[in-house]
Amino acid sequence: MILLVETRLEDAITVIDGVRADLAARKLVNRSTDTPFGRVSFSAGLADVHAYRDTRAALRAADEALFRAKDAGRNRVSIASPDEHPDGTES
Repeated sequence: MILLVETRLEDAITVIDGVRADLAARKLVNRSTDTPFGRVSFSAGLADVHAYRDTRAALRAADEALFRAKDAGRNRVSIASPDEHPDGTES
């Protein structure tokens, strides 16, 4: 989990997606053996904590967005929508 304090959702998307792209572009190598790791990437789910009734609901929404990113092919950022669970409850 990364908490970006005083950061608008649009700016958080830019930051996290930039880190994701930078990591995916790197050619990482095991320093001990000089063996390449291959491509390393990550997926992320983002939620605006102020759009939910409490922090737990926002964290749950971000987690659901993360799984959507993975289901959509990995190595991407997915944004939680408060419209899906506006009060933070499961449907």
